[in-house]
Amino acid sequence: MKKTRNLKIAYLLIYCAIFIVTIYFAIFAISNYITQKKEYELFKQSWQYVADTNIELKTDTNEDGTTETYYAISTPEQLAGMFEKINSNDVNADSISTYGYKLIKNIDLSGKSWIVGDFSNTFDGNSFHIQNLTINNSSSSYLGFVGRLSGTIKNIYFDNIYVSSLSTTNGTKYVGGVVAYLSDGNLENVYVNSGSIYGAKYTDSYKSRDSYTGGIVGYLSGGSISKCINRASVEYGKVIGGVVGQNSATIEKCWNYGKINYTDSTGDTVYVGGVVGKS
Repeated sequence: MKKTRNLKIAYLLIYCAIFIVTIYFAIFAISNYITQKKEYELFKQSWQYVADTNIELKTDTNEDGTTETYYAISTPEQLAGMFEKINSNDVNADSISTYGYKLIKNIDLSGKSWIVGDFSNTFDGNSFHIQNLTINNSSSSYLGFVGRLSGTIKNIYFDNIYVSSLSTTNGTKYVGGVVAYLSDGNLENVYVNSGSIYGAKYTDSYKSRDSYTGGIVGYLSGGSISKCINRASVEYGKVIGGVVGQNSATIEKCWNYGKINYTDSTGDTVYVGGVVGKS
């Protein structure tokens, strides 16, 4: 009798354990589905959702008789498609090693958010403007027009830029108006004419974390930046610079005219500079 009762209790415990495990995985699956759905809805609000990788390859003849071949960017969808091509594993090698990209019109990104991608090619703004760039993503570690740059961006203007990582976070953040993290590339004649760049905010619990915020580059670890001007306001972070947050490379002939704001409640050390936050 006692043996039968113990066996029933054992079965009951097994059933309870199976029920708890089933509920756990059901909750996990539902939570994962909700997260994926939210990410998809956010993706549909971005330019990458309608990215156009069918970019025209053009060849121009210069005054000296030399020729230049490049991918011509004329729409927001093609600008998004440029990043999709660069970040795709199926990209033809020629599109990376042989041909660069060039703007042939001003690009207005109003109405949709920008999904950050890395860039390893040459992008010539051709003295045109990218307007109303909006990046608002607290979960990403790299926020900027380009996340991580190992190529070249030159001759371009950004108007009314908005980059925000306004969140309490426990991870390192790299936030720049144009490039979050420049590792082995170059910026030349890049101008941020207006807008706001917000780095990460930290509480006492996470005050030892690092956050690098710059009007043009968040963290410059290699390569160079020259003849660049920032006029956007820059705010928040542990290292804050009008042009570059943290610098470990070469900066030449760069200026900042943007307002730099800093608010801190942790009492931790902060580095703030008009052009460079910390070298």
